[in-house]
Amino acid sequence: MRKIFTLLFLWLPTVLAAQHAFKKEAQQCDSLIGITNNHELEILARKVLPQVAGDDWYNLALFHYYIGQSMEMPANYDTAVSHYEQAIAYARKAKDGALLSRPLRGLVFAYYAAGEKMKLDEVARELEHMSDTTKNQDLRIINNSVLANYYAAKGIHEKQLNYLLEDLAYAQRELAKGKETARFNAYVAEDLIKIAELYNVNLKQPDKSKVYLDKARPHILPADRGASVFYYKLYAEALLDLGQADKANLYYDSLSAMCTGGFGMACNVRITLDLVFIEHMLAAGKQDQARLFLDRAKKLAPEYAQDPTTLSQLQLLEGQVYMAAADYKAALPLLKQAEAGGRLVSLEFFTKVQAALARCSAGLGQWQDAYRYAQENVLLQDSLYLEKTQQGLANAEAKYQNKEKQQQIEQQQVQLSYARKQLWWLVAGLALVLLIAVLLFVIYRNKKRTADLLDHKNKTLARLNHDLEEANQTKAKLFSIISHDLRSPISQVYQFLKLQQLDQNRLTEEQRNVLSYRIQTATGSLLETMEDLLLWSKTQMNQFNTEMQPVSVADVVTDCLQLLQLNSDAKGLRVNNAVAADARVKSDPYFLQAIVRNLLQNAIKAAPEGSVIDIGFTGHTLSIGNDGVHFSQADYETAIAAAQSPKSLSGLGLRLVDELSRKIGATITFADTTGSGTRVALSMG
Repeated sequence: MRKIFTLLFLWLPTVLAAQHAFKKEAQQCDSLIGITNNHELEILARKVLPQVAGDDWYNLALFHYYIGQSMEMPANYDTAVSHYEQAIAYARKAKDGALLSRPLRGLVFAYYAAGEKMKLDEVARELEHMSDTTKNQDLRIINNSVLANYYAAKGIHEKQLNYLLEDLAYAQRELAKGKETARFNAYVAEDLIKIAELYNVNLKQPDKSKVYLDKARPHILPADRGASVFYYKLYAEALLDLGQADKANLYYDSLSAMCTGGFGMACNVRITLDLVFIEHMLAAGKQDQARLFLDRAKKLAPEYAQDPTTLSQLQLLEGQVYMAAADYKAALPLLKQAEAGGRLVSLEFFTKVQAALARCSAGLGQWQDAYRYAQENVLLQDSLYLEKTQQGLANAEAKYQNKEKQQQIEQQQVQLSYARKQLWWLVAGLALVLLIAVLLFVIYRNKKRTADLLDHKNKTLARLNHDLEEANQTKAKLFSIISHDLRSPISQVYQFLKLQQLDQNRLTEEQRNVLSYRIQTATGSLLETMEDLLLWSKTQMNQFNTEMQPVSVADVVTDCLQLLQLNSDAKGLRVNNAVAADARVKSDPYFLQAIVRNLLQNAIKAAPEGSVIDIGFTGHTLSIGNDGVHFSQADYETAIAAAQSPKSLSGLGLRLVDELSRKIGATITFADTTGSGTRVALSMG
């Protein structure tokens, strides 16, 4: 839960050396940034900005940057982004690279906090290009510090470490020369603290983190309050991970003292440290201690935890505290609040929220919700695995691109890898022992609960099997529709092609052209119908779902007639289509087309050669008639009943027509006419 960008505020922007009309005010703003007094910074910058001339690009860029900087601590990222972007536009007009880098660095954090990943990557690329091409070493160091944070957020720790080591080496060389000791001490302290964070948070090596923090301590000057804040925080975290909670509390108290003094950054960071303590106390089963740190964080949150990321983390942990006390009813609304903002934090965090919601719902006996959250958690785990895989590939690419630097850190990487493997083996062994102990305890003390759980699992499995059976039946029906509706048109196309091949000499050129045109038209209609059926079947793989919408009856009839053109031409049938062009009904277009297609197929099959097929539409009823053998309503119901038998393959088309019409709320009626001929009516509405 530790925010990767917590150290972004450590760098102290250098005071611009260029002479300008508001040099004194700019120096005051830089001083306010150094002590993180964003309230006074905003007041001063907004006071000066209206006084800047409209063509003074330099100062317009500078004071828009100051306003954007002042918006970060209240977590007003939209306003910060707006002013940073204006500052960039003015800085480009001023053609000042050092000035341009300041809002670019600010946008890296603002875009990250606002979740603008594409814009973040674009700004980072520009900043990286500037860092690689500039001759200003100080500017390069400051840019590298921000780029290290950027690659840390993306999980590309190879590049992150390279930037930090490059900055550290330069600052140590300058410090050894006795140049500007205050500034380069700040750089050394900042880089060592960031490397310590990398080892503790990302590489899970708190002992190595402590080593770098100890190296950083002599370089933290009394005036560098920002470095002290993160030094106390990271040292407390490392001690917690090493199981030294008592010592960690000492550093916690030191950070709290800085917060008590009204230092806003210290209060904000103290909240993040409270969250870490809550996690550790919950993991250790110390619910009372977890509650204590939760209350402390909540006390500071209204003023210093306004960003949605920290609030979501606080809500999740508060919900977990209640869950630890088996108060699932109180935990559920907090977890749902955390879910609402969880996507803004990270995919890994959102996965934890879904898992917590599944456990909480199960604790409340809300099994359907628990099952739904568990399913979502599984999907998120897959996405998280993919994201981590992509990060691994990105790390591999970065490693390939940095071969020249690889020799400098190769030995260190080997040690890190070995320590990480040993840590994982240790964690896995402890987890296995703990799991066995828990299982034995549960089996011994809670046999009835285990039986109930098995019963619930069996019911869940039965429900899943039922859903699977329904899905298989649906797929079978879809294949039946596709095979039934396409078999006849494909067969007719085949017959015409065979006729064209065998009787080429008997046909005139004009007859061959007409036959080819009909085959081409029927094939195109057949292809279009196949595409529609396949697209429709893709949306209906689990179960038949209707999507009711206004449908043109004329278009449906025309499409079906085009598909069956060869069938009707083979029998010399004439179609009397009396459906008006503006005839429309509310139905599912795919279901309706399948019904009409089957009814027309049956009509063409039953009609005598050279006869007429009548198609009409009145009100909300589509009628299709032919002069073939009479087929009554009783015959239809008999065919439907026979098709329902698992051993019967006859009447499949009528069975599909019956089922699909019921899905869209339509009725099929065969008129009881005297003599020969069949007339079927499809009533919709």
